[in-house]
Amino acid sequence: CTWLLRIWGDPKLLAVLDDVLDQFRDGVFEDVRGDHAHHRVTLFQHRRCLLGFSMWPCSGWLVPVARSGHTSQKTKTRFRAPDDPQKTEGIAGRAWASINKTAFAANLPDLESVSSREAIAEWANLTNVSEKWVRKRNTHARSLMGFRVEKPNGKPWGVLVIDSRNPSLDKTRATTEFRNHGKVLSRIVEGL
Repeated sequence: CTWLLRIWGDPKLLAVLDDVLDQFRDGVFEDVRGDHAHHRVTLFQHRRCLLGFSMWPCSGWLVPVARSGHTSQKTKTRFRAPDDPQKTEGIAGRAWASINKTAFAANLPDLESVSSREAIAEWANLTNVSEKWVRKRNTHARSLMGFRVEKPNGKPWGVLVIDSRNPSLDKTRATTEFRNHGKVLSRIVEGL
């Protein structure tokens, strides 16, 4: 989807989207050290099917559309987001299905230094994914937050996910930045 969007999408709209994601990331991580690749913002779009197949009974997916920064752009990460909210996957899936339109996980185990079975199980449990999912992706995130993104008419469109190597993501600052950028993002996704 990301590749097709970059080929067929409006280049000016995509440039604005990239700028909004970068500004959002910079606002959330203004006082945090590290490379931009250590603190990312990824926009996922909800799709009923993946590559033209509904993949029943798991139809409904959150697929990456754009990511902040100029590095770490290639991602195949996607999350199940079917009609059944009990079967959603990841922080993205939780935010998609949540009544308050957000999901949060912080102080996740550092899988770079401790990749024991217990640490992987805890990381998976706190982030709503399977242990197999964690082992396959070799993730470095220590905190995550997701926000449901809606079109201007209020219809759900997708999810914006923040992932950071910092274990204590500032939830209040992230929420404020989403409030500041949400309306612009809503208008942008309407054109995608």
